[in-house]
Amino acid sequence: MNSVGAGDSMVAGFLAGLAGASLPGCESLCPGADDAVYALRLGLAAGSATAFSPSLASAGQVSDLLPVTFVEPCN
Repeated sequence: MNSVGAGDSMVAGFLAGLAGASLPGCESLCPGADDAVYALRLGLAAGSATAFSPSLASAGQVSDLLPVTFVEPCN
């Protein structure tokens, strides 16, 4: 595990999610642009994938984590 670049990857994933980007194999999970929950999930998957890999994560590694990444509201 290596946390170098994980924060940058999270920001990049979040911004890509806000823009409505989807990953190969995960198109059904993308609701479109301006969905903050999807953007946070994509950012979390991207940052986590980078933290779990020896260098920056690939799109495939992020795609593997996205379906098991969930965001729950705090009450």
